[in-house]
Amino acid sequence: MGFEVKGEIKDCDIAAQKDDQLIIIELKLNLNITLLLQAVDRFSLSDIVYIAIPKQCTLYKKQSKQVKKLIKRLGIGLMIVDIQKTAQYVEVVFDPQITLHV
Repeated sequence: MGFEVKGEIKDCDIAAQKDDQLIIIELKLNLNITLLLQAVDRFSLSDIVYIAIPKQCTLYKKQSKQVKKLIKRLGIGLMIVDIQKTAQYVEVVFDPQITLHV
């Protein structure tokens, strides 16, 4: 897609840049308040911030509807990562860019 992607840039797990567009992605094994605060802090670097968590994340599995609602309210994107021996994928559950342009 034409992005230059790097890891661990200015304490960000992933930074992807294309022209003037910068996307920050924070990768964590668990969804918690620390991750959400970290993602909100990343808005000082970019208007487009995602968190990426495993599909097996307990909080997400138990309260996905509430989690999606909270993340959408914060303007943070959400990616679910599933890594199995037979198949690996990343699903963009919520794209903050869509809300930014509405």
